[in-house]
Amino acid sequence: SPVAANRCALICARNLLTTINSTKIPPLAGEDIKGKCDDATANQLEKEVIRILWNWSISKTSDSNLPKSIDNKKSKPSKLFGKKALVIVYPYIIERFRRGLKKDETNKSPVSFSDQSNNLLQFISDEELPPVLPPTGIDIGQWEAFYFEFGELLSNVCCVQPCVNEAKEDDSALLWSTDRGVTELQQRRERRAQRATDALAVAEAGYEVLDSKVDENLGTDGDANNAGKEKK
Repeated sequence: SPVAANRCALICARNLLTTINSTKIPPLAGEDIKGKCDDATANQLEKEVIRILWNWSISKTSDSNLPKSIDNKKSKPSKLFGKKALVIVYPYIIERFRRGLKKDETNKSPVSFSDQSNNLLQFISDEELPPVLPPTGIDIGQWEAFYFEFGELLSNVCCVQPCVNEAKEDDSALLWSTDRGVTELQQRRERRAQRATDALAVAEAGYEVLDSKVDENLGTDGDANNAGKEKK
């Protein structure tokens, strides 16, 4: 039912948000980038800066020694960072979910989407990337579908390449647009209305052709009947 589906989505979203705000990013061993200046180096530096700031945000949120005047909730990663940072962090979050599925004793599914996770991240210890168990009462398949689709929508909206088909419905706009999907929904309504108008125009054109054919046949039959009468 719609109510059950909404409840399921809400529980999954809460679990995902909690994981986002609690996932520290461990450093990954990489090549020395000192003295280098290229796109790969710039990309690696950007990821390292995001990692440091992200981890600082989580440490600040969990610091109980901060003055009471400081609102720790405003320091959460979900409050400070946007989708560009999250798309870098999200593979680590998926890895935590994958480990949680393996530890979940109620998971009887022999095949899991999460087995397709980043191989490099599997070598990070559970202490650095602790497992996150699936939400209680939620089907494993629904849980996996939720966080994988969330990741796909995140990747789509962060894609640099423009969409070739502008008429294609973009679900990522419903989640990530600044107007919370208002523009996307309006465009969808306009496209549906235009398709209905086009279909009606085609139908009316078809009726006109059919009417003309009928008139032609009636005219031919009438001429034939008149010719027969004249012969008689």
